[in-house]
Formats: sequence, C-alpha cells, structure tokens
Amino acid sequence: MASSQRTEPGAHSDVCIAVSGDATRPDQAFSWRFVTPLLLSSMLNPINTSLIATALVPIAHGLNVPVGRTAILVSALYLASSIAQPTAGKLAEPFGPRRVLVGGISLVLLGGIIGGVGQDIPTVAVARVLIGIGTSAGYPTAMVIIRRRAIWAGLTAPPGGVLGALSIASNVTIAVGPPIGGVLVAVLGWRTTFLINIPITIFTLLLTMTWVPKDAPLQRRPLSEIARRIDVSGVVLFALTMSAGLVFLLSLPKPHWIALAVAVALCVALIVWELRTAMPFIDMRMLITNPALTRTYLRGAFTLLSSYTVVYGLTQWLEAARGLSPQKAGLVLLPMGIVAAIVSQPIAARNLVRGPLVVGAASLVLASALIPLFTTETTLVAPVCVTLLFGITLGTTAVANQAALYVQAPAEHIGTAAGLFRTFGYVGSIASSTITGIIFSHSVTDSGLHRVGRILFGVSVVVLALTVLDRTLKTSSATPPSAMPNARREFALPKGRSAMTRLVKRGWIPMVMVVVVAVAALTVVRLHGVFGSHMYTPDNGNADAIVQFNPKHVLLEIFGAPGTVADINYLDEQAQPQHLDAVTLPWSFEIVTTLTAVLANVIAQGNGDSIGCRITVNGVVRDQESAESYHAQTSCLVKSA
Repeated sequence: MASSQRTEPGAHSDVCIAVSGDATRPDQAFSWRFVTPLLLSSMLNPINTSLIATALVPIAHGLNVPVGRTAILVSALYLASSIAQPTAGKLAEPFGPRRVLVGGISLVLLGGIIGGVGQDIPTVAVARVLIGIGTSAGYPTAMVIIRRRAIWAGLTAPPGGVLGALSIASNVTIAVGPPIGGVLVAVLGWRTTFLINIPITIFTLLLTMTWVPKDAPLQRRPLSEIARRIDVSGVVLFALTMSAGLVFLLSLPKPHWIALAVAVALCVALIVWELRTAMPFIDMRMLITNPALTRTYLRGAFTLLSSYTVVYGLTQWLEAARGLSPQKAGLVLLPMGIVAAIVSQPIAARNLVRGPLVVGAASLVLASALIPLFTTETTLVAPVCVTLLFGITLGTTAVANQAALYVQAPAEHIGTAAGLFRTFGYVGSIASSTITGIIFSHSVTDSGLHRVGRILFGVSVVVLALTVLDRTLKTSSATPPSAMPNARREFALPKGRSAMTRLVKRGWIPMVMVVVVAVAALTVVRLHGVFGSHMYTPDNGNADAIVQFNPKHVLLEIFGAPGTVADINYLDEQAQPQHLDAVTLPWSFEIVTTLTAVLANVIAQGNGDSIGCRITVNGVVRDQESAESYHAQTSCLVKSA
C-alpha cells in the first residue's frame, strides 16, 4: 500500500509525519494496527514499576542480602523514569518519536536480560535503571504520535477512545503488576519479573517497526545546534536536582540536610537557566502562565502518591501482618485494575474532565478514610472493597487528567509536557515509597497501616480541593486550544433531548460507581473463602476432642558478637508480627504447634558490625543467614515449616 507524507500543521517546518495510505478519513486515522504498538510500549513502564512489589522479599533471600537493601530496586526505577520521561518527550520532538520509541524498547530488552542473570544487587539495580529509562519512552512518544496524527486528520476534538486506551495502558496497569508478579514469583521465581520483558519487548519492537509510521529523514545539523535544541544543560540540571531530592527523601526519617540543600540550590539554578534559554527543556514560563496545566500536574502527582502507597503499603501489610503469600496479596489488588479499566472507557469516549475528577477525588477521600479501620482480624472483603474504590479513583482521574493535559499543553511541546506529567507522577510515587519506608521501617503493623491511611486522607482532601476549586474544569468535555472559541457550541447538548436524558448523562458516573462496587463486593463476599478468610468454628457439642500429636518445634535465633544489642521483628505462633527493642544477643524464641504448616520469619538489626539469624525446625536448620556491615541487618524466612 502506498504511503504519503504531509507536513504536520503547527509543528516545526522540518518535522514531518508519515501517514499510511489507509488514513484517508479522520475516522480511519487511528486504526488498531496504528494504536496497538503505542499501547504495548506505554504499558511497559507501569507494569515494571509495580511488578516487583511482590518480589522484593524473594530477591533479598535469593541474593542473600537484607530485605531493606532491595528498596534500591524501587527507587532506581523511579529516579530513572522521572528523569527519562520528559527527556524522551524532548528528544521525540526534533528527532522523531518513532526513533526514540525504538531505542527505548531496545533498552528494556537489555535490562530484562541483565536483571534475569544478575547475581548481586548492584547488577540488578543497573537492570532496573535500564528498564526505567527504556520504558519511559513509551508514553511521551505515544502522545506526540497521537497528537500529530490528530492534527493531520483534522480532528477538532481529542481522540477520546485512543487517549482512554493510552491512559489505561500507561496508568491503570500499575494495579496489574502485583498480581502478575505474585504468580511469576510463586511459579517460576523472582528472576522472571525481569525475564518476562524479553518476549514482550521483542513482540512490541516488531509491531513498532511494522505499524508505527516512519519519522521524516533527519537533517544534518551542527552538534552545538542539536545540544541547544535539546537543552543538554537543562536536562543535566534536572537530573541532578531529582537525584539530590531522592537522596533526601530516602534518608528520612533521619534527614540528610546536605542533600536537601543541594537539591534546593540545583532547583534554583534550573529555574534560572530555563527562564534564560531560548529552547528550554522545561518551559518554566509555560508553567507560570498556564496554571491550569500546573494544577493538572499536581493532581496527577497526589493521585499517584495515593495509588502507589496502596500498591506497596497494602501489599506489605497483607504479606507481613496478614501472612498472605505474594500470589494472594497480588490477587487482592487485582480488582483495582479491573474496575479502573471499566470506569475509564466511557469517560474517555466522551472526553469528560470535571465530572470524573470530582468522582475520583470523592472516592479517594472515602477509601482513605476506611484504611485506618483495618486490623489483622478484618475480613479480606474489606481491603478488596477499598481497592475497588481506589480503582474508581485511578480510572477516572487518569483519563480525565490526561484529557486535560492534551488540551492544556501546546501542540509543539506535547512530548515534553506529557513526559513532565509522568515525572510529577513519579515524584508522588517516590514520596509514597518514602512514606511506607518510614512507617514500616521496623515492622509492618496495624498501627502503621492506620498512619498510612491518615496521611492518604490528608492527601485526598488536597486532591478534592484542587479539583472542586479549579474553575477551568467547569466544561464537561475537552477540545483542543485551537477550537476553544467554538467551545460553547460544541459543549451544548443537541436540541430535543429531554431533562431525563440530560440527568442520565450527568449522573452516569456515580451510578456506575455504585453498581461496580455493589457487584464486586457481592462477588467477593461469595468467593472470599478462596482467600482463606472464613473462620471455622467447630461444633463442640457433637465433635470429638482433637488430641494434639506430632507437635512441631520451630526455633528462631539471633546471634552476634558479645554485647551486641539488636531490634528484632518476628512472627509468633499465631503468625502475628512482634517487635522487640534493644535485645542483648544471643536471643531465641521457640514455637511449638500442631498446625499443618507454619510461616517462620525473623528480621533483626544490631548496633555492631556482624549479626546472624537461624531458623531450626524439629532440630533441622532450615534457614541461616549472616551479615557484616555497619549496623548490620539480617533476616531468615521459612515459608512452610
């Protein structure tokens, strides 16, 4: 089939977009072949971000390191993605989005291979950095390609269906990561959380090379002009600012004030530089003169802060406090992604903005208020229902904020603006890992989860205020800036529609929310025995007395140099987390039980340079670990004793 090229309206004169011959009409511009590789590449980042949530503990045991050291695998991808997202968008504008996308997918493939064969934490961390950089190319390049195709096709409104699918792929799929990761870890081991990228990226790369339109030929330019167009100095200052800020956040609750001072100084230098340069990496003037776009960034950051806190914090609580396996903990979060995908589709098709944002903020307030009510005795139905509410928040706000971004950002800077939107989201994600890291630093308890819920409630109130008080969101649908003068006509309902029809069109989102929650809750109630939440009460009047036989003896031990004092966290005979402060070593605790299986886990950090742990079951050593470092930390785990 013959192909044609047209110069993209509103773009730089040297930037062209190749359009296949079947896009002769606007309704043919976004075929499934055109959209599929964009969606697949955009899914790589959120899935890899949350995929590792259920694999952190197995990675620690597999590489023989303390569990706390695996936090670098989360923060490394966050930092790499927060820097690479706007950078990829910036590179896509002058060099072509397809070229940047292909390069990014290739880096993900390389990271998957390195992570799959890595034998230590530094190697695996490098793999996560490569995956973070590579996956960051998906979303901003997709926004550039979609925006250019829409302008070429002469569309006067955002392609809602395409943007909705992109939003699901790039945001909603964060909730799919933990279930997938739980299954992979349980069946094939933690390395598959890296190796799974190999077949996915090869398939995505083939589709991209085949179906994504080729970029226009590059024009030869001096190296100095290329550096000026990319704003290399701005990229470097931004990367250093984000790195220093991350060092400060990761140092909490013992703040590294020097890192904070460096981050502030670099941020000031970045602002001054970007205000003076002709082609800035981050257009500070746009952020100042376009407060609506800035508020969209803030809403996205706070919403993802809440979502990622649930993904990581609730998962840790379910595994450590409730004793669920990684696979079951991931399944509890699965409804979150399903509901988000269901809710987002009709919103995207109608280009709705304000209504979904209000519903999402209200759902976030309600879900956050329920978290402090959870205890280890709470049936699993309650966490599942709360994840449904977070799914509504994720589905409504992801699509609506993206629609707002699409029309608020200048067409010629949509790539950088989209990347910066994701960077704000990663700032929220980094903050979420900091919150859970501080609160669960010693042990994962009910009281810690309650503190997480109270923090999320405060954040949700801020999101609600940013939504309700934003007057620029009063329109019910979004249109490109060029079409805004005719916005009043396009927003008006066709004549002849009844008041009932208008009421239904305005109120369908709350009705869908109520129906989804009711149906999902009923389904979970009928099936919650699968999660082991039924409490069996024997009929003492008719049943014979159960005589204990063949008891298991599980011995937990912590040892170290003479005089070493350690903080110890362990699971007791009821699989409930316990915490001891300043215990003089050696220390031991014996569990005697007739249960079929026991989860034995002990974690300790001492004030010396060496420490070790041991778990013995019926006289047989099942796990023994030791560590040597400043304030050494060790952990032992027997999943089934």
